[in-house]
Amino acid sequence: MVSIGRVVKQVYEHLAGAAGKSVVIQIAGSAGNDHKEEEYQQHGISAGTTPESIAVAVRAGTKYVTIATHNYRVEVPVDPGQLRLYSTNAAGDTLAAEIALKPDGSIVINGGGKGAARTDDAVGSTTAEDAAFWTWVSTISAAVNALASGSVPSVPTSLTGKITGGSATVEVGD
Repeated sequence: MVSIGRVVKQVYEHLAGAAGKSVVIQIAGSAGNDHKEEEYQQHGISAGTTPESIAVAVRAGTKYVTIATHNYRVEVPVDPGQLRLYSTNAAGDTLAAEIALKPDGSIVINGGGKGAARTDDAVGSTTAEDAAFWTWVSTISAAVNALASGSVPSVPTSLTGKITGGSATVEVGD
């Protein structure tokens, strides 16, 4: 038997007869068929279902098991071949964060408004990016040259280097 209903609430708890704690949702089913059940999810992926989402449950022996949920309140369109992972606010009515894996192999995090740097990526600096630093370099160079003329060659106008450290987390977006 298949049941389709509206999610009333979601908790993380141990449901009687289950092997351990899991995501448990309370569903207001059709024809007054209300029930509380485990929401089965793919290994390695755990999602908190928001109230008002629609749940599809199947009966397995004496209990129902939710196998899918859908939230109509947030539109998350996908292109053919694309995968989008997203989260919403607790009410389930506003997109909070997303990662899009595009068919062309690109990965877009939170709309891709800002870049992410990796260890060994090149970095650069010019007067356009950091006028205060380059003014300081010019001032120091002029001061040293005033003490010993010609001891500092011409002041460079840019700097290049490598990022030498990284982080186990990346946050990108606005």
